[in-house]
Amino acid sequence: MYNPERFLTEKLAAEVLAEFAWPAPYTLEDWQPDGIAIVFPRCTLMLSEGFEGEMAMHFLPEQTGVTDDLSVTHAIIALRELSDAASLPPPPALISDHSPGASLAKVKNGIRDLSTLVLTYLGPCLLGDFAWVAAYQELKTGHRRAP
Repeated sequence: MYNPERFLTEKLAAEVLAEFAWPAPYTLEDWQPDGIAIVFPRCTLMLSEGFEGEMAMHFLPEQTGVTDDLSVTHAIIALRELSDAASLPPPPALISDHSPGASLAKVKNGIRDLSTLVLTYLGPCLLGDFAWVAAYQELKTGHRRAP
């Protein structure tokens, strides 16, 4: 069975996250094998390493009220669908490291891309503002609430 090397550690996450200006202080907690929790005062993001160094980040269900983990990627897709395109920032430049196999560089680049996306589109969530999640749930289920 093929088991590629894994690179995500609390120390590595701290090193890469320190490259960014975050809107609130945070701490890191090692929740391996699930990932590294980035704990802000009113929001926690879970950073995880998947097969061959593919990185993912999601919000905890108990904070969003969504029964499944809400990934940063799905949150951004929902915001794009729910918002006036002109009101959203333009897409940021990403590294988009799709190199084959796991590597330290691929994991670091994945953390950088996810951090860039969160700071570009989801900054209010880091401060505890999940007001858009109800509209996301409606979009996901196809049910709209009565005004």
